[in-house]
Amino acid sequence: MNYIQFPKTIDLNVNWLCNLKCPWCWWPEHSKIIESLTINDWKKIISKLKEWWTNSLVFTWWEPLLKKWLLEILKFSKELWFRTTLSTNAILLEKKAEILKYVDDIWIPLDWSTSEKNKIMRPWKADQFKEAIKSILLIQNEYQNIDLTVRSVLSNKNKQDIRNIWQLLLDNWVKLDKIRWKIYQCNTAWPRKEETINWWWLIEYVDFIGIINELKLEFKEFKNIDFHSLKNSANNRYLHINPNWEIKVIINDNWIPIEKIIWVIDMMNFSETINNVSKILSNDYHWLLNNNTRNQ
Repeated sequence: MNYIQFPKTIDLNVNWLCNLKCPWCWWPEHSKIIESLTINDWKKIISKLKEWWTNSLVFTWWEPLLKKWLLEILKFSKELWFRTTLSTNAILLEKKAEILKYVDDIWIPLDWSTSEKNKIMRPWKADQFKEAIKSILLIQNEYQNIDLTVRSVLSNKNKQDIRNIWQLLLDNWVKLDKIRWKIYQCNTAWPRKEETINWWWLIEYVDFIGIINELKLEFKEFKNIDFHSLKNSANNRYLHINPNWEIKVIINDNWIPIEKIIWVIDMMNFSETINNVSKILSNDYHWLLNNNTRNQ
């Protein structure tokens, strides 16, 4: 019997819009990308993914909480017994805390140890720094069943301050043994690399990994420090479904060969399209099928 089996974890990019304007952002101008998927389209896709053995969904890119129907789609996903992950900048999280009842795993960014400095990397009218701290405490105090990851982008601008984030969390009574801290190398590996990332943001791998090793030594009692760089992402494989009907398979951070693995999906022949994707991937990228390839 032939059947389709997709990766166990898939990224659902439910929204191209964002309420931040980060100067090092890796993606095209949010307002210039047209969305077309409705909530009913997403429900059909999620139902199909359940049939095809996916069991974990990551709601991401760029700010999912801007979607008015996010609560409904998360609830729908949990009714189908998916594990759900929410990647959010946390600006709207306290106002929309009801969604946390339907979240298993949450990722919240924090790039500097002070509000003023944090605005250099995540500028907007709202204070993302304060909202992130409030949200971390909210989750630890009231939603202790949710796995929490604090994510920091390490750039040439904040490399001297990154270790102070640890003390900041301690000072705010965050239970460090209950979180994961994941640190990302600011690099030019994404589609908009030449347009947006000024060279003075970038940090070389040697400097990056040196700081990571110092942090692990300095905070050796804490086992949950993780990192993401160009060199350690060689085994990263992602499958994204985007709100403009695209499916993208991302191989490493270099998105190679992206031109050959984008399909525009028509809901009328969704199954046929996905079947063709699976066949192509199983021939060219056999690692994608039957594996949990999402390295979060």
